Amino acid sequence: MRSRPSLRNCDPGKFSTARVSGDRDDLRRAWATAFVPDRAVIALAIALRSEGVVVATLSDNGPVLLAAIESVVTPSAIDKHVFSCMLGATKPAPAAFVAALEFLDARPQQTFFVDDNPVNVLSARRLGILAEQANNAADVESALRSVDLLRAH
Repeated sequence: MRSRPSLRNCDPGKFSTARVSGDRDDLRRAWATAFVPDRAVIALAIALRSEGVVVATLSDNGPVLLAAIESVVTPSAIDKHVFSCMLGATKPAPAAFVAALEFLDARPQQTFFVDDNPVNVLSARRLGILAEQANNAADVESALRSVDLLRAH
């Protein structure tokens, strides 16, 4: 069995800030402001968690966003953030999904994956993960309802 993923490749300190005015914290804050989560999707995540569903992200974004993620996404919305730099692979590589499942201690048949990229969705499906493409909050809500993960409120 592989060892659990670590943050070894996610150290934002290994990236130079030589061309950026300010310190590393200024860089993290500036980078994080470029990522504005869809509030309707966040509300769906909170609703899922209220029903006992574990909610996680799987992102190919790098260590700078990882270091600032709690300032970007409401902590009550997500149980775990999984970044490719923690896994040593990026989507759509099967290794990224396998490592994410291991990190989350989840099985493919118990996992539902939503992504805007159809290639990532297909890759997840090939591993036995139930997956749907979604490009906006309405798509996410529809996908969640289609597998009975989200009840009417």
